[in-house]
Amino acid sequence: MTERVEATVRVRGDAEARDAFRRRANAQLAAEFPEVRYRELHDRDQLDWRLACEGGVPFPPFVEASAAHPQLECVVEWRELQGAVVRRARLAAGGLEWEGDPDLAAKPDAAGAIVSVPASRDGELHHAIVMERARGTESCLGYLATAERHAFFLCEAAPRTVAFSDGLDPQWCWRATVAADGATIEGLAPPEAMSDQAAERLHHVAERFAAEWLWFDAAPEAETAIERHRYAYYGLAVRPANLQSRKLKRVLVEDASGLRLDPSEPGAAEAASVVLAAWAALQRS
Repeated sequence: MTERVEATVRVRGDAEARDAFRRRANAQLAAEFPEVRYRELHDRDQLDWRLACEGGVPFPPFVEASAAHPQLECVVEWRELQGAVVRRARLAAGGLEWEGDPDLAAKPDAAGAIVSVPASRDGELHHAIVMERARGTESCLGYLATAERHAFFLCEAAPRTVAFSDGLDPQWCWRATVAADGATIEGLAPPEAMSDQAAERLHHVAERFAAEWLWFDAAPEAETAIERHRYAYYGLAVRPANLQSRKLKRVLVEDASGLRLDPSEPGAAEAASVVLAAWAALQRS
């Protein structure tokens, strides 16, 4: 289910600058996040927003207002409606400093652990990997999606091999062996059928991930109208598979290479790097 969040945005500083901050933030909230419900509380020293929203905190309006009014102090506090943990972030001159884990909307659950989601600044999904360890083994079953293509995979830690499906077909069509100097690809003829249990689990992982993270250009206009509007508003190109705008704006963190959510589970980064090396070799083959 999409997370419901309660948040407080508190702004302190010069009264005239606070009022300009308020106008700017509210205008962008109305344009980009019309579904977010909020009320304002004023006193002589500070301005508060109390927000109730789904899918995470709508940071962009407040980040942009902070950039326009760097002399103001702005703190954001939030918690899940069914949780007790309060998280904080501080905005200063358009910068966002996390206090604790910023990832409210991408925690591992029964559908698997999201371990890698980088994108370019123009919103293009480089790849997304969601996977879970096969019980009692060092193997990982998972789903990989890019803006143009997707597949299931089975990653074996030793030896470093990765089997891929062709799209969502329940059979392994290629196997890659990953070494220090690169990866080699072997086509499986005939393809190897997945077990019914593995196929069912992988479809569940992929469906849950897609529902929470992706939208597709081929989907009906009525189902994607909000995402299409937001992509047009942000000036983002629409591709066959696209990250939901709330993930781009609320979950992924900006760095020198673009936008990203990095692995959090111990060992997940290494498994993801093996899968990506194998996937790159498959694309070249």
